[in-house]
Amino acid sequence: MCESKVYLRGEGGEQEVMDDVAFLKSSGKEIELVRIDGARKRLEDVAIDEIDFIHHKVYLRKLC
Repeated sequence: MCESKVYLRGEGGEQEVMDDVAFLKSSGKEIELVRIDGARKRLEDVAIDEIDFIHHKVYLRKLC
């Protein structure tokens, strides 16, 4: 499978936000995550920081 884990980077390190993410949509300051089982999560005031396609990881960062 090609699902990814999504992490939020902060001063205290990285925190896992969601695993088995099959869909990610970035709209301005908001990101929507959807798992393969249909579970959804919306995060506000975040942006994509880095994507590691090899290890299936997405890193987000908080916006000021």
